[in-house]
Amino acid sequence: MFFCVGFFCFSLFFLSSALFSSAAGEPIAGSAPTVTELYPGVSSSSYSLASSSAYGTQKITVVEFDPKQEDLYFDVTNTRANLNNLRTVSKAVSEFNQNNNAGKTVIAALNGDMWTTAYAHSRIEGKGTSYGGYSDAVVTKELTVPRGFTMYNGEIVCSQHMVFETPYEGVFQSFGMAADRTPLLGQIDVHISVKNLRSDRTFSPDGLNRLPANDAFVLYSDKGPASNYALSDAFEITVDCDGDYRITADSVFRGKVTGLYAAGGAKPAMQENRLILTFRGTKADLFKEFAVGDEIEFSFSIEDRMGNTEQWKTVTNAVGGHMPLILNGVSTGLADSTRYPAAILGIKENGNVVMIINDGRQSGYSVGLKISLWDELLSEIGVKTAFLLDGGGSAEMVALNGAGYSLVNRPCNKKADGSYGAERTVVNTVFLSWHQHSGGQANCASGAVCDVCGESYGPLDSDAHSYQEQSVAPTCEEDGGVLHRCVYCDDRYLTDILPALGHTGGTATCLDRAVCARCYKEYGEVDPNGHFLSGTHCSYCGAQATLFRCGDLNYDGRISSVDAVLCSRLLAGWDISVPLFVADMDGDGRWSVVDGVLLKRSLARWTVQSKIGEEKYLFDTVVSAAAFFLRAAS
Repeated sequence: MFFCVGFFCFSLFFLSSALFSSAAGEPIAGSAPTVTELYPGVSSSSYSLASSSAYGTQKITVVEFDPKQEDLYFDVTNTRANLNNLRTVSKAVSEFNQNNNAGKTVIAALNGDMWTTAYAHSRIEGKGTSYGGYSDAVVTKELTVPRGFTMYNGEIVCSQHMVFETPYEGVFQSFGMAADRTPLLGQIDVHISVKNLRSDRTFSPDGLNRLPANDAFVLYSDKGPASNYALSDAFEITVDCDGDYRITADSVFRGKVTGLYAAGGAKPAMQENRLILTFRGTKADLFKEFAVGDEIEFSFSIEDRMGNTEQWKTVTNAVGGHMPLILNGVSTGLADSTRYPAAILGIKENGNVVMIINDGRQSGYSVGLKISLWDELLSEIGVKTAFLLDGGGSAEMVALNGAGYSLVNRPCNKKADGSYGAERTVVNTVFLSWHQHSGGQANCASGAVCDVCGESYGPLDSDAHSYQEQSVAPTCEEDGGVLHRCVYCDDRYLTDILPALGHTGGTATCLDRAVCARCYKEYGEVDPNGHFLSGTHCSYCGAQATLFRCGDLNYDGRISSVDAVLCSRLLAGWDISVPLFVADMDGDGRWSVVDGVLLKRSLARWTVQSKIGEEKYLFDTVVSAAAFFLRAAS
């Protein structure tokens, strides 16, 4: 229901907005484009350059969008289960709209990567094909797989062109969109580890879903080709997994060896949840390292040679391409003067992404731009990074046109009647689509979740809490009661409060606070007098202990009238240094007249209740008798 209503409303919008045109796009060689709005935030600029222009007669269309716009999506796929199926861009658009389960609708689509062909790298046995000086057969039937690193819907479906795929033509770029919607151009290596848990040995395949080239070890997944068409000299092993596996930038999973296929015999068939290991030439000896029943662990990682590995780990859709034309505003210096119909993906200085189509090989209509001039043209329209997808007869773009779709360009392939404009089938397609979220309800932690695609959208609602109740007992430090806690943001509050119990028990020392007998946490303050005597020192802090006698104010070892006189002077406010314990005869924690009276009565041999004569060790309280008498006499 959402799709039908949404598409009808959008079609009405498009019919009204597509009628306007202006010269809002950047001019090329002084020629302003005709600009239409394909969708809010997505413009299409069409250029018709005359033969007198710096670039000759050209037809160029540039579709531009801001990748940060939340209702726009970048996808790459071939719309079929296996990697080697070919579709025209128009067919791919139709299938994408029909089959996707996220409510997306294509706005514009561009042909994707080059693929291995029978006349070049995918040389068929018995055909006698020669390419780049190599004439050895590679497959028994043409195998069409993308040339660059490719991802569909979060899964890596093939690594880039291997050195074993003769002739090796260098590292290939790939274009993808990071999770934060940052467009990226990278050179992505896929690192694969195949560990036999029985022997504890690890092996490294040369590629994923690549051609079964000589001297190579290739891993094939159930998202790759239905058959690798390997030659009879290939040794192969099947590994089956218990459940569905996905090959991502950090996936690890296991399977068991279920079949061994020696060279010259039967070939294994790919099926769901299966992987196939294929060895040829110098790698054939690895076949002996496996036996039926062995448990195999597969692990994967990626690395971007251009330095953006961490961002690339968040990419879910990626397409390979032919060659970079300009990188970070600097020309790659291509000198090729071939006039070549081109499909290009680029990133502008303002962060926008462009999908570009240029027709060629059609005299008087569009001759195609020289590859060596693309850096200059791209700079004119503010593109800082761009690379060429598959071009030539494969260059084709489809975009919304009223309530339907049409080819934006006129491919150089001829139709049955001899006219230009026939579409060629391609190995994958790049899609720009829209999807307007609907349904769901925002909460205090996140926006609403779309009923169609399952993505979060819109602002959060800071007041939309959902509380669960739980009874909690009070602790030493925290109140108890009925706890109300939000399941989304963990906001919480208490009702029916039971006060905190407080800490209890334990004894503070001169070094440590007391330890609660209930929760075993430290609490309170350190007790500076909390020493423990061991010999003449504190066993905790090592402080020196000195023995004092209550009533012996002059420290001469006896209690006499001299002590009574000193006590009177002390009470009179004389500057006399003496520990409290020595002069506190009644033990009330202070010096008073009572202490003097008790001392005198004791000297007169009265029977008194006092601490006179009691001995006690005091720490770090050493008084010199000589110094005391000097102060007392002053």
